[in-house]
Formats: sequence, C-alpha cells, structure tokens
Amino acid sequence: CRRPLRRRDATTGEPARATWWKPSAKWGRWVLEQVRPELQRFYPPEPDGGSVVAYLWAKTVHCTNPACGAEIPLLAHRWLSHRAGKTPVYYRLLPQADRSLDAQVVEGVPRGENPSEGTTARGTARCLHCPQTLSSDEVKAQFKATQDGRLMLAVALIRLTDRRVSFRAVTETDRATYEQARNALDEAGLLPMMTRS
Repeated sequence: CRRPLRRRDATTGEPARATWWKPSAKWGRWVLEQVRPELQRFYPPEPDGGSVVAYLWAKTVHCTNPACGAEIPLLAHRWLSHRAGKTPVYYRLLPQADRSLDAQVVEGVPRGENPSEGTTARGTARCLHCPQTLSSDEVKAQFKATQDGRLMLAVALIRLTDRRVSFRAVTETDRATYEQARNALDEAGLLPMMTRS
C-alpha cells in the first residue's frame, strides 16, 4: 500500500500546511461582528471584564418514583475540562431539599468522587434524590411525550486577564438572561415548537 504524496508549497518546496480553515475562520469572525450587537445582551460581561461564551446544559427527565418526581439530568460524565497538563475542572451535583439540583464547579483533582460517572448508563437514568433508576424505555417515553426538560449546569467564559476558558456556577442572573433570550426568540417566531411551554 503506497502512502499518498503530500503536496508541497510551490514557493518554498516545504510540505503544504492545511489552510482550509482560514476562510471559514474569517467568515465566522465576520458573522460574529454582524450579530454581536443583537446577541451581546444575552452574553453580559463578567465583573472582571471577561466574556460569557456558552451556557452548558443537560437534557432532563423526571423520576418515576411517585414519592420523588425530581428532575434527573442525563449525563454521561461530569467533566468540564480534563486535558493532560491542565488543571481538571468538573461539577458536583448537590441535591436540594426541594428536589432540585445545584451544580458546584470544582477545579483540581477529584478526591473521593469520580466525575467520569454520570447519571446514565445504557439508556437508563439514575435519580440523585432517591434510589430509583429509570429504564431506557421509561426515558424514551418521556422524550416521545415531550415531558423532557433542560437544566443549566455551568457557564463557560473567557477571562480578560489571560484569554483562557474557565467555568463558573450558574447564577440567578444567568437564568434571567436565558429567559430574556427565550422570550426574544419566541417573539421573533424562532423558538422551536417543542420548547414552547
């Protein structure tokens, strides 16, 4: 089996570097500048001047235990960043008395917990408030009946000081900002029908 020959740069004779992404990156920057004035209110600046770049979500189903009914986020793992040579970042899910969950962002090596473990395995969903585990058929049934939901878990941002991505816990301001964005999409007729409720 012969390996294909690598193209060479016509002027230097060196192997050609992949540059296919450059026009895409240029186009992406142009699109961002066009929509930034409209979207900026949904990505408010951080107190330190950093910028919110993403809201991280999980799809959810409800526990079928009649005594519980809590929202179960469908998670394969809880890592936010787990790259070699970098400080690991994950979130811890804290069950609350009202059957809700708070997500606490943790930086550093996990001690006494395994962020590689989520709430799902082979299509099942494990409740964090009670010992109930939903079968894959029960999970699918909730999606078919559009009884699924969404849970905001964390916020990704770019720090102004070093231009690196970091993560923080969700605040009430983030939830209010999401509601503003949702209402704006609904008013513009852009909200998918299945998420209107």
